[in-house]
Amino acid sequence: MPIISKQLFDKVVSSDITCISIIHPSTESCVKGLYDMALSTTIGSSKFFLLIYVLQTITKWKKINKNFIKKQIKAYIRSMCYALCYLFGFCNSVCLLRKCMTKFNFYSIALSGTCAGLSIFVESKENKALNTSIFLNMVVETIFRRLYWKKSLIRNVFREALIFMCCSAILQYLLRTKKNKSRILNFWKVFSKISLYLYNTKVKINCFRFYYPPIAKELNGICNHKYSCSEYIFKGFFNYFIMGYILNLLKYWAPRINIAFKHPKSLLIESLKKDKVLFGMLFGGYVGVFRIIQCILRKSYKKEEALHFAVAGFLAGSAYLFRPTISILAICITTALQLLIQRIDYKNIFQSKLPTTEIVFALCSGFLFHNRFLLSDSCPQYVKMAMNSITNGKVDELYQQALRLFEDHLTEAAVI
Repeated sequence: MPIISKQLFDKVVSSDITCISIIHPSTESCVKGLYDMALSTTIGSSKFFLLIYVLQTITKWKKINKNFIKKQIKAYIRSMCYALCYLFGFCNSVCLLRKCMTKFNFYSIALSGTCAGLSIFVESKENKALNTSIFLNMVVETIFRRLYWKKSLIRNVFREALIFMCCSAILQYLLRTKKNKSRILNFWKVFSKISLYLYNTKVKINCFRFYYPPIAKELNGICNHKYSCSEYIFKGFFNYFIMGYILNLLKYWAPRINIAFKHPKSLLIESLKKDKVLFGMLFGGYVGVFRIIQCILRKSYKKEEALHFAVAGFLAGSAYLFRPTISILAICITTALQLLIQRIDYKNIFQSKLPTTEIVFALCSGFLFHNRFLLSDSCPQYVKMAMNSITNGKVDELYQQALRLFEDHLTEAAVI
């Protein structure tokens, strides 16, 4: 898709172009234009978040009761309000910036996206952390895509795998030696709310985790799991294979919920594709290899050390080759950096009363909006589809409307 450079933007966008040309071409009134956008967002977000909360309820079926259903309904309504506030923040800031300035600036979209990101204050504490983690990972993925697009970095799957393996080793070592509750956003997690015991200290983590192996108190030459090593390894592989397979399906269908409603048969066809199975192999292979190495080291050394976790994490990272995915690599890198910052920050240098999570989310939001509209090739597909689904197709309409301004100047190989 076309890339709009700063030079091209400054050349084409004159003072004659107003918010009417881009945000609400069907009406000259900003208020009426905002009403149309709000209506579309209400429809789109209701479908988008409905799927998420229904699936969340299914995964927590043991807790389903009257109070749980009430909480889910409240959370669902709250998420829809967040989506509407996000839209209001973006559209209002675009119109306001244009009225305050003589013309649109190349970074006006980024600033408007940052203002829209402040809507995260509406969300619950758990969703704030989750949304910020997702956006932060998308930013890292966008940077990789940008480097690949500009050919500043040639994509090499084996190099990506090596980076993933190193980050995995660092992650497992830091998680094994972590003694207190993390203040950071940790997205290296999936599915259940659990309690961990680290050095006889109970640390409750109320979020999703990818894989954190249990810690043995006393080994005496044998592993600490209940089953035989072969059964322990197979169960880990199988369970996480299924989980990875389902997660990839959800990642694909959540932003395409409109298509799923119109063409339900396509869900079955898409579910059987090779890439979905290989994504499950990535998850299952990681846990399977990790457990194999963990059992071997336990039996060889008759004890369990933090370094063993690093070795197992490094070798388990080779599962990345099953399904090389920049988004998974981005998650691994951001989580490793967050844990390293926490470990370095032993004097609480970065601790402050500022709403750090909300600020990070707003900045990431601005960065992603800028790339979505002006540097579309580097924007992750998930971001495009999610924005489009939540607004019921309006973001795509805005993007196409913006492209019409540049259609006489754009080429597929625009030089930046």
